[in-house]
Amino acid sequence: MLACFFVPRFFGGFHLIKTDSTVLRGQVSFQAQDRFDLLVDGETLPATLSGNFRRTLKQQHTQLVVGDWVSGTLQAGSMRITAMQPRTSLLTRSTSSRFRESGGQAIAANLTTVVIVTSANHDFNLERLRRYHAIATVSRAQPAFLITKTDLISDAALAKLNDQLTATFPGTSVYTLGADQEPAVKLAELLQPDACLALIGSSGVGKSTLVGKLTGEALFTKTIRQDDAHGRHATTNRRLFVLRTGTRLIDTPGMRAVGVAAASAGFAAQFAPLEALAANCKFRNCRHVSEPGCAVKAAVQAGTLPEATYQAYLKYQAKAAR
Repeated sequence: MLACFFVPRFFGGFHLIKTDSTVLRGQVSFQAQDRFDLLVDGETLPATLSGNFRRTLKQQHTQLVVGDWVSGTLQAGSMRITAMQPRTSLLTRSTSSRFRESGGQAIAANLTTVVIVTSANHDFNLERLRRYHAIATVSRAQPAFLITKTDLISDAALAKLNDQLTATFPGTSVYTLGADQEPAVKLAELLQPDACLALIGSSGVGKSTLVGKLTGEALFTKTIRQDDAHGRHATTNRRLFVLRTGTRLIDTPGMRAVGVAAASAGFAAQFAPLEALAANCKFRNCRHVSEPGCAVKAAVQAGTLPEATYQAYLKYQAKAAR
């Protein structure tokens, strides 16, 4: 009997090819416990795990997440997943504040860019953004920042936020978006046909609103609390969307806690310039607090190293030493 399988085509879908093979390939677009949806040739198919593959995942201490490429067989309109393709990137988080604690929660796979979304109100918090940037860095995807709700602040205030991000995370792109601006235009640089983006950030920063505008779908959103600008979860599960450009976009639930256990390498990369300064300290065991001849303190006093970055570095050192 003639069977079929699917091979990739340029704009993110698949092209149906007749063959004598029964193996299909698709990408996980939704995951909730043991429930999966796969995108195959532009169609969404329900999927389950085969018994052997379930045991393999357990032995490897991993699980399927949105963005994973998988293969399997089609049975009565449902995919039975039997294998997972090697990942090019994996975004994980930890709820632990200890650097040495292993493990973490997988969020999304095969990303090209992790877009860290923060709104131009009380949500903007450099320490929290450092954590987001750290987990994005170790994922092997490229981090980028998006400041939303820029219509709520003045141009001068927005320029200040932009300068803070540029100074704290040199080399990381920063995008801005107001309620009256078109995201497809403002984010055109990111929305490439072969790109796979994940949106991460706190609740209430506008991730689901952004996805709704880019996809044209009426997604469920919630208001934020006016007293502290904290949002309520509008997205409860991770979901992948394919845009008209072919870009794959993953929406994720808001994160209120991002531990550092799975991101120590990301923090080390952030503070690499300070470590280079520390190499010039008079004493090799300098703690950069009150020791004479400290090159790090000298940079703070000279104004070449921001005080906020210095304080964050001391916290990083203290946690790394535990």
